[in-house]
Amino acid sequence: MEMSELTINKILNLKIKTITPISIGTDKGDVMSPYADFVFSQDGKMLHYLDLQKVENVVDQQQKIDEYVDGIKSGMDNNRSDFNLLRFLTGSLKLDLDEITKNEVQQHGLKPGDKRNINPTIKNAGLPYLPGSTLKGALRTAMLYNWLVYTDEGEKPLLENAGLLNRISKMEPFKKREINAIIEQLFNEDRLLGNLKSPFGPDARFLRVCDSVPLKKSALSVYALRRIRLKPGTGKSAIPQVLEAIPPGHILNTSLNIDPWLKEKANNTTLAYLVDGNFTEMFKHLSTFSTDCIANELYELRDATTRDFEKEVDSLISFYEKLQKRANEGAIFLRLGFGKTVNDNSLTLALANGLKDQTAFNTFRSTVHKLKRDSDLFPITRSITPDGLPMGWVEVTV
Repeated sequence: MEMSELTINKILNLKIKTITPISIGTDKGDVMSPYADFVFSQDGKMLHYLDLQKVENVVDQQQKIDEYVDGIKSGMDNNRSDFNLLRFLTGSLKLDLDEITKNEVQQHGLKPGDKRNINPTIKNAGLPYLPGSTLKGALRTAMLYNWLVYTDEGEKPLLENAGLLNRISKMEPFKKREINAIIEQLFNEDRLLGNLKSPFGPDARFLRVCDSVPLKKSALSVYALRRIRLKPGTGKSAIPQVLEAIPPGHILNTSLNIDPWLKEKANNTTLAYLVDGNFTEMFKHLSTFSTDCIANELYELRDATTRDFEKEVDSLISFYEKLQKRANEGAIFLRLGFGKTVNDNSLTLALANGLKDQTAFNTFRSTVHKLKRDSDLFPITRSITPDGLPMGWVEVTV
């Protein structure tokens, strides 16, 4: 079906293809522990996710609950604990590992015996999927960016934002609440879309995006990420994480449509494509944002001065050059979930690309992110997979 044939009342089916691993964190703060939830396979290439109910049943039957609980507790309280879950299961309990395995997952970058927690990706009944809210947020950001940077109508609030930045830069020091209020005012989507709040809650917005169809359990891997620096230094940085993720090459099927309620609200020329259901135009807007994000990432990587991670930076440059070539040829990319930088996850680049000079962009960076020099790279670290890929890139097709 051609996108131009679609109308406001029709549904657009989307295919989201993972280009690099994607991990959408849960809001529960759950982690999977090597002292309770999983063990390594004999060759170390796979992880056995344990069926905890079966394990607990055997522990109870063999009256070894104290040994089991004490071992788990010692591990969670002290990551240097010598409690070995696999030895306990196959030795003390004499269990066959296959009988208590719920799922086997390929792992990348962990060494057998590593005692690091795994941050799970969001799942439904144990099956990984892409939440509609995640995709909707990325779509909305892309559309707002395009409006601010590439339309005459969006230029006015962008100029007003630049003036606001000049005023607030003289009001330091800020509290976190004040900074968040400033960011919200700088990039207020109501300027484009009008006040779309309704009795149905904050999700009643102009786009309705469905959760994707869940994938199979086999569409999961675990990645021990590495953190690299773009310039020399020993400043504090977050500890590299171990994440569940959907590997490259998987296709997530979902759909979207435009809320008919918007017809009365979207009455200006900028949003005409929404009223008419012109999804072709909407995807052009997505393309401008992703293309500009890719170009900015290449700019920062090429400006890196690190010697410790030259090979990794060169590999990232090669990846983004290929992605940029495809984007310039019309492919639509988005970045979702873990791994996004502040530029992928906000409208900061609108200040850099939508105004004639970099003053407002640099003022924003110095005020909000406390950068001392206009030339400072930010952020100066990147998280990469063991084979050098960034996280979170997907391609959108219909």
